[in-house]
Amino acid sequence: MKINSAFNLKNISQILSDYEAHDSLSFEMLNDLITKAELEVKAVGKPVIREMHHLACTGGTLISKCINALPNTYILSEVHPLAERHVNLNKPDFRPTDIISLIKYTQVPFHEDLIKKVFESQIKLVNEEVQNNGGHLVLRVHSHTDFNSEESRYSLTTTEILRDSFDILKLATVRHPVDSYLSLEANGWLHFSPATFEEYCRRYLLFIAEFKSSELIKYEDFVDDPVSITRSIAQRLCLPFDESFLSTFHLSKLTGDSGRSGYTIEPRPRKTLQDSFLKEIEESVSYHELVAKLAYN
Repeated sequence: MKINSAFNLKNISQILSDYEAHDSLSFEMLNDLITKAELEVKAVGKPVIREMHHLACTGGTLISKCINALPNTYILSEVHPLAERHVNLNKPDFRPTDIISLIKYTQVPFHEDLIKKVFESQIKLVNEEVQNNGGHLVLRVHSHTDFNSEESRYSLTTTEILRDSFDILKLATVRHPVDSYLSLEANGWLHFSPATFEEYCRRYLLFIAEFKSSELIKYEDFVDDPVSITRSIAQRLCLPFDESFLSTFHLSKLTGDSGRSGYTIEPRPRKTLQDSFLKEIEESVSYHELVAKLAYN
């Protein structure tokens, strides 16, 4: 397979398709081809960056652990430069390595523009170092901040900040809204108002509107067939794939790991639905629109 200066994102994706048809290629050879292609893209245009988006309690941590377990793949977990929930301006805490939080503590009038510039430069540096050492960087974006918090902007903030400097490959994982809402409620993470099921589904619709249907991955499909779906994710994000992730994903340590634990990936039963909640489901206009768009029964 010849690598040349005409490479673009479509060419890199084609490498993975070709890999499917050439079992003789080891994943080490595949990784080398992807790395060379990325460097070619960087030489003639913008470097590639990968983003995974998901709302809280939609299985994102589990899926991210599996991606992180792919060969030479590294995830920066729960990225969002403008998130405010963890920053207490009234009583600043000790963050000696967190330059962005320290900028927020200064409260200078231009701090948001400065934070965006610092974040962009940091991602450039990390991505370049990872690529130069044969690795592949994935940003796990904290989309909960953009869509399900008091500071929601209803847009992909991180993508907007990075799009001028990178060619962005992005995916979003989704889960049936009944299950994700009940998990949010159980965890005390209904960080929006009103904290109703209808409002949640309205915000969920705004989230999926940022993606093409081909960029959406169902959590339910993943737990039914983790190998096939992880392979598909790897192909769409131009990452090396090897089934060995199944035996190592549980070793990944990522922030936001509040859900299932253990070595087994399998569907779990839905929580019991109270009559009052069933009525909310029936009366929610946004819910019916959402499940239709996501093709849920």
